[in-house]
Amino acid sequence: MMHEYLPFMPMWLIEGTAEYTSHLPYVSGRYNVTAAVDAFKQLRRKEKSPLAKMKWIGLEELWGYTTSITERRVITGLTVEPPKPVERSQFRGGQSAVQIQQPIQPPNLSGRYFSSYVTALFFMHLDGDGKGLRLKKYFDAIHEERKLWITYERSFGDYKAAVVRYQEALDVFKKKPGVEVLGGGRIRYPANLVPPPQPALPVGPGNIDPPKVCAKHLGILLDGRSLAELDAEIRAAFAKVGSPL
Repeated sequence: MMHEYLPFMPMWLIEGTAEYTSHLPYVSGRYNVTAAVDAFKQLRRKEKSPLAKMKWIGLEELWGYTTSITERRVITGLTVEPPKPVERSQFRGGQSAVQIQQPIQPPNLSGRYFSSYVTALFFMHLDGDGKGLRLKKYFDAIHEERKLWITYERSFGDYKAAVVRYQEALDVFKKKPGVEVLGGGRIRYPANLVPPPQPALPVGPGNIDPPKVCAKHLGILLDGRSLAELDAEIRAAFAKVGSPL
């Protein structure tokens, strides 16, 4: 079930939940969820624990790691952006994207994982009355959201098949007399030739760009609070339990 929720969650929450689970006390075949905060505190006090040296990067910084934990991408709107012409080699998973070289080890990656863990722990045990009510409402919302995307998921299979056919037709077109490949996804061709039409990417429910749906329900977690206000609450909550960030 959790795997089905991942497309609708920002990467910091995915990684934070994973870190939270991996640090839960495990005794006699059972996870002790009620001891999660105490386990966090103990790990931070241990000199040899990786958590002892990790630093809180701030919620406003963390909030931007929506689609990747290595590349920050602030999502300000959910709608689909106009498509760009692409070469065959630029198709990845049904979406067009330009390859960007990323550093092997992004700076302060450990701080991002730590801050993701801290935020997940906060929403599960320290937010509001400590019962995780906002987080429960959030997961209820993405549970319902997933139902809306079932038809899209089916149509995406048809789209991928159409992309293969388009690529094959484009390869044939490029070999026709008078057609020049200019690079960068551009070609020049005589006026009497018509290139094959590029298949349209299926539109998500409500014209939402699929990679951006992970930000749709974050307002439930904010619950009227700004990122700065929520950051202050997180810092205060961990200071109160004796493990200041």
